[in-house]
Formats: sequence, structure tokens, C-alpha cells
Amino acid sequence: MDKIYTYRMGEVPPYKIFKAAQALDEHCAVFLTAEGVLAAQEGTLPFALTTEKIAAGEPASLLLNGVGYWRAGEDLTAGDLLSVGLEATAVKVICGEYIFARALSAARAGEFVPVLIVNAGYVPFDLDDDDDDWDTVKIFFGFNISRHRRYRGISVPNPRDDLTREEIKATGQYAVDNQLIKNALGEVATRVLGAALKKKETTVIF
Repeated sequence: MDKIYTYRMGEVPPYKIFKAAQALDEHCAVFLTAEGVLAAQEGTLPFALTTEKIAAGEPASLLLNGVGYWRAGEDLTAGDLLSVGLEATAVKVICGEYIFARALSAARAGEFVPVLIVNAGYVPFDLDDDDDDWDTVKIFFGFNISRHRRYRGISVPNPRDDLTREEIKATGQYAVDNQLIKNALGEVATRVLGAALKKKETTVIF
């Protein structure tokens, strides 16, 4: 009788200790630097969640995978795919953002929501001549820019539902060219936006 071999992958411990490069709140997303871990910001790539408040310079036990808690940055519904919002909180992903986790229950802004860390990559952002794709662009500008207007007081054109393609591209050009908007949208979202505009033969200056 042939021998049967069973292969099992080694388990990855869900927690690992890292040095906190700054004071960190409990249940927030963090990213890794040479100096240690920092609170994740929009446009950064999170890799773990804190489990408690941590003082700068102290060792931090971080959740790398599995189920943990994350502070909601807005109202969430069970099943929502999540990326990093203001103050390292959980917000619903939109085009061009990185999917870090999935909400396992509903939560109001400010509450701790149970999440599954999934690291599912970036939400596709693709443009062609279909109206549906341009509707996506309107959502991208309308949600992203208005979100940052509300919380950061950045002066940008007010997004409207009846934007023409030319106005959308002009607004996108403004967003890419303006350093404040570039910082607000995040480097990743700005690169995606620039690539989308280039597909429409629009000059993009970085």
C-alpha cells in the first residue's frame, strides 16, 4: 500500500511585538517604518491593528492576521470592505484604495467593530467610454474630495452629480496638481487617479 503524506502549512502567529515609534491608540491601524510602527494614514499601507494604547518607544503587541477590533471612522455595515481613514480608523473602501479588512458586524462611527484582516489588494479603478465607468469617477470625486473637505477644510471645487466628462477631468487635473489635495487623497489614490486621466489622454503633472 502506498504511503500517504499529509502536508500542513506552519501557522503564522497572529500577534507580533514591534516598537511603537509614536503613541498609539487602541484598536487602530498601523504601518511599519524603520523607526517602528506609526498610526496608519490615508494613502499608507496598514499591516496590523493595535490591541491597546501604547506609549511612544514601548513594545506593541500587534494583530497581524485573523479577527480583531478596529475603531470605525464612519457608520459601517456587516460585510463592508474596509480601508484606512482619518486617525487610523476603519472606513468603507472606494476606488483605488487598499482593502485591509472586512467588517464582521455593523458599527457606528467611533465604536470598535470586529473585523477580519484580509489584505485583499486594491479596488480596481478602470476607465473606458462606458457611462458606468464615468459614474464611478463621479463617485470617486464626490466621495473622496467631499470627505476631505469636511474633515480637513481643503478648498476644492464642490462635486456635483451633473459633472460633464470635461469637468470631471478638469477636477481630476486640479486634484493631481494640487499638493494639498495630493496629500489628502493619499499617494496611492493620486497615482490611480493619474493613471486613469492618462488613459483619457489628459496631461497629468506629478
